[in-house]
Amino acid sequence: MRLGCYYERTKGSHAYYSIRVQGGHKQVAALVLGKKQLQKSVLKNILTKLEISLEDFVGALRRRPG
Repeated sequence: MRLGCYYERTKGSHAYYSIRVQGGHKQVAALVLGKKQLQKSVLKNILTKLEISLEDFVGALRRRPG
């Protein structure tokens, strides 16, 4: 788990991740497996839906092991 996100499931070519947001609701975002690059608008939509700031996302990438 990073940034509060949990892996939910894989269905076809998509992996689904979820997070509990304000009010206790669960938001789910789908990512296409095998993609090496996302469009800026797709990344922005995913981060907005999961209520993750760009700064937190970049910080998590910098702390990534390896």
